[in-house]
Amino acid sequence: LLPGFGAQGGTAETVRAAFDARGLGALVVGARGLTFPDQRAGADPAEQAAWAADPAPFIRARIAAADAEIRAVIGAAGGGAA
Repeated sequence: LLPGFGAQGGTAETVRAAFDARGLGALVVGARGLTFPDQRAGADPAEQAAWAADPAPFIRARIAAADAEIRAVIGAAGGGAA
């Protein structure tokens, strides 16, 4: 379990050593941003309402973005969560 992205300060660079060349090896947590989307800096009220109505697309997008960022840093091939 590694520091989460966002509030805990985790970045792709800080978690790089935990992954192998295939992108395997650790679980990065970013739950606070998923649980409390209204606390994000610059959160738009319309986006917050859309999140409350159907959070799945927002969650998938955040997971995919974090996966892409980590894979870019470690040089791993695609795959990832979607």
